Amino acid sequence: MKKSLIFLALAAFCGLARAEEGPVLGVWEQVVVAKPHAANGRVRRNFIFTSERLAQPTVFSGLADGGNDNRVLCCLKVEKISPITFDGLMQGYAWENEDADHLRHITGWKFIYEAELVPASSQNANMRELVKNLTMPGSESPYSAAVISASFPGAESVGRQFSAGGKKIAFSTRGVPSENLVKYEFSVDGKRTRFSEVAYPD
Repeated sequence: MKKSLIFLALAAFCGLARAEEGPVLGVWEQVVVAKPHAANGRVRRNFIFTSERLAQPTVFSGLADGGNDNRVLCCLKVEKISPITFDGLMQGYAWENEDADHLRHITGWKFIYEAELVPASSQNANMRELVKNLTMPGSESPYSAAVISASFPGAESVGRQFSAGGKKIAFSTRGVPSENLVKYEFSVDGKRTRFSEVAYPD
């Protein structure tokens, strides 16, 4: 509990430290994987694909389309700030072809980091519900959402426009059925950053 509180405090500090640069943006991918040649069962792992390199351990909040607003998923933390290469990611686990192909077609990123969910006691209701649904017996469903290096204490949602780290942020999610894509767009004080990923089959 103490460690998770330190990370949430760190998130606020990071927001101040990056006030001139703006928050780090990215895409969170949670997938079920196995170690190559492992005899044990498959496990869930979290990876964040970012547009910027991390300079210190960082806390991220997920943002998921909620219709008229964005649902907040609190939170994920990156402790190991050495990025991993895409080839290293592929070699580190035994992948289902569909998952490997999905990750291969994410656009807008420059760096990949391993992440972990914060402890349940520090998660908000949205994240706890998501974890419950994803960890039902027999479930191997992947999950993905946009992320931002900011925390929103006590919030389960934010509007289409909000503030973080002293910056004015706008965020939207758009599905493009004709291209089988999900597109995420951030605007930070007017500067746009875009990501996209192939939509998983329903």
